[in-house]
Formats: sequence, C-alpha cells, structure tokens
Amino acid sequence: MKSSLRIAVLALTLLGATAPGLAWSAGNPLYEHALKLQNQQQSQQFSIGDTVYQFIPDAVLVPDEPATSDANTPSTRSASSSTPAAAHIGPYAIVLPGQGGAVPKTRSAATRGSAGYEVAVNMKTGLPVLMLPQLQLQVREAGHGEALAQALGGQLLFDGSASLMVVVGFDSVAAALQALPQARAMDNVTNAQPALQRRFRKPH
Repeated sequence: MKSSLRIAVLALTLLGATAPGLAWSAGNPLYEHALKLQNQQQSQQFSIGDTVYQFIPDAVLVPDEPATSDANTPSTRSASSSTPAAAHIGPYAIVLPGQGGAVPKTRSAATRGSAGYEVAVNMKTGLPVLMLPQLQLQVREAGHGEALAQALGGQLLFDGSASLMVVVGFDSVAAALQALPQARAMDNVTNAQPALQRRFRKPH
C-alpha cells in the first residue's frame, strides 16, 4: 500500500514538471487570464531562454494588505475583503477587470507609487512578475550605450564599461517590448531582455 502511494505521488510530481502551468491552471485566475490572452493573441509575449512570459496590460496593481506569509515570494493567497485580487507579489495585489470590490477608479491612481510596474505571467509556473519600462542589454563592446538607446527610441539609464551592461528606459512597458526584437538583432548586443522584478525586500 505504501509503495503504491509513493508511486502515485511520484507520478503526479512528474506530471506537474512535464506540463508547464498545469499546477497553476486550476484556481489561478491570473494564469487563466494570461492563457486566454495568449490563445487569442491579444497582448505581447516575450521569452527569456525557453520561458515564455505573457504581458497582462489590463492588470492593475494596488497596495497589498500586510500578510503573514513571506513577502518576498509571489503567491496566489486569498484576496482581502477590500480588494479581490487575482494574485499577489511583494507589496502589491494584482487585480483584473471585472473582479469588483474597492478597486481605484483610474488605473493611474492604482499604480501610482509602483515605479511604473506592469504585470506579466511566467507561463511555465503561473507566477506573476513585475516589469519595468526598461531593456537590459548585454553588449560586446562598451561605450556605445547612447547610440544604442537612440536607435531603440529610448533613454540611456546605465552604461557599464566593466559589466558590458546597458540599460535603456522607455516611456512604457509596451514600448520596451516593441523595441525588444530590434535590440536582440543588433550586432553589438549579445543578449537583451526586459527588466523584471520578482522579489522584494521585507519591510523592517
């Protein structure tokens, strides 16, 4: 009996590992919403390695209520009574259209103070990440950051001669994603990806 139970648990573990997003599809409204956008091709996607991220342009970030769980870990804990949330990450609750509750009347009011973050979903794990309106470029040769930023239609934020890292800022996350294919095709760029925030410091 114990042997059969161990085999069943192992089978479920392997199934979850080989079917990306499966463990998060049930009871995860944010992942389900991302999957709908992905299937209907209603918003932009990007990949880092073999992981696909789905941009969720209609998600709203609102300050989250203090939680007893680890604030550094994205989760899908139950929503507060004031703001029904699809997911939580760091100090923010992620709210989708039509969830009702005490959601700020305007998107700008909801996201004020959130450093220009937008929401994306890791389609392998179903977990949210926050995106900044920036691209991080790994370059072959330093000293060309300003030219790269101008060619991409952004503003140079950082040009590291030792790290060979260039950070380009944009007016919006959508603009950064639009410039991503061009950045990846540049001769002096060996790697380009959006700036993602996955973890936050715990408040002291």
